[in-house]
Amino acid sequence: PLILFTVQDAVPRDNQWLKGMVTSLLEHELDAVCGGQAVPHDADKNPIQWYRPLSNDDSVDIKTGEQYDRANPQERLKMCSWDNVNALYRKTALQKIPFQDVRFGEDMTWARDWMAQGGRIGYAKRFKVWHYHHQHPGFTRKRQIYTHYWRHQVFGVLPQPKETKVSSPLSWLKRIVVHARIKNPMKILFWMRYNKMVLDEATLATGDFLAAAASGTQAMNNLYESLGASSPMATKTNNG
Repeated sequence: PLILFTVQDAVPRDNQWLKGMVTSLLEHELDAVCGGQAVPHDADKNPIQWYRPLSNDDSVDIKTGEQYDRANPQERLKMCSWDNVNALYRKTALQKIPFQDVRFGEDMTWARDWMAQGGRIGYAKRFKVWHYHHQHPGFTRKRQIYTHYWRHQVFGVLPQPKETKVSSPLSWLKRIVVHARIKNPMKILFWMRYNKMVLDEATLATGDFLAAAASGTQAMNNLYESLGASSPMATKTNNG
């Protein structure tokens, strides 16, 4: 038996999605397979994240326990970038290693545990679901810190600080006007401000987390607990 995990606001990209997930798992003799996610071209969704299908490549990126054993912490994190928004499991795998009762990241934690005991998983990015959350002020900071915290807890890694590129706003403008073909000045301004808010919150959150990490485990725990007991929740749409 196979068990499919997704979420209530995910929608199959096409009618080959489920068949492709099952075929990928069975043909490659995987214990579990993770599909992709994409953002559709809807007016209420961030055009910077719009998805444009470029390939029908059916290849599956397979990861094995042997590879995991040889990998460094950053490589292990990348190998276990698992997401239950679109994931298919053999029932026997979940019975052998159930999800841990954690506040965040139970999917990547499962992937870590499964790989550590010699499992075989794969990524089939062609088989996507449409999925999007609009990031209201405050969400990005919380989500970023949660992600950094749990990646550190599970894999012992710290984020790399990123410098804001001067070209970013120009790139956003090109994607909004040229690719998304948005001509309304108010809409253009809305999405420019929105993406700046997201970038600024993410950058500041990463800086706050790195400062806490430099002060030690207790400081990281204090920063994490200061965000409250509930996981970060985004909104589905916007009024921009």
